[in-house]
Amino acid sequence: MRTQTHALCVLLLGALVAPLCLAGGPQMKVVKVDYAGFGYDTAVDTNGDGYFVTMTDATGKGSFGKSTIAITVEFDGSEPLDYDNQACSEGPFGPYAFMPVIETVAEKPHYWGFVTTAADQSQAFGFFDQGFLCINLESPPFHWFGMTWGAYMGGTGRYAGATGSWVSEYGGFNLDATVGLRSIHGTVEGELIVP
Repeated sequence: MRTQTHALCVLLLGALVAPLCLAGGPQMKVVKVDYAGFGYDTAVDTNGDGYFVTMTDATGKGSFGKSTIAITVEFDGSEPLDYDNQACSEGPFGPYAFMPVIETVAEKPHYWGFVTTAADQSQAFGFFDQGFLCINLESPPFHWFGMTWGAYMGGTGRYAGATGSWVSEYGGFNLDATVGLRSIHGTVEGELIVP
């Protein structure tokens, strides 16, 4: 009987202490999210090249559960467009023009960003370091694809104070040149460190 009581005490103590041990210190979460949605142009053109800041709304599934994603970014379309860049050589609807993400400046680091909102309303904030877009500007359906990467810097709820890094590969089709309506689908992969 004494052995059973001792074993029960050890189990109860373990059940009480284990959550404290697991909760201590930062925790790393592997990020893998598939997303799809739509984007459109805003009226903002930060460098006067005729290509506007875009706003994207998407839904995601993966590491954040069912989530929503809002993204802002502007690509540099100043002339001459680069049709010989190696990053764009594999497009299915060529030729493709290479357009880098507008560079950030010292006064405004991490200029472009996104918000991932989980089902419980916790949010993770991501900011761009670099990236590019390859776009077919010559024939419908005006296919495009690209890659961006950057850092997680903060959030709300479960992701308050989060840090980490991310990479996103994406693609879609330009559907309406009037407002820049486009489809988008892609992935985000990386790691999120939560304090």
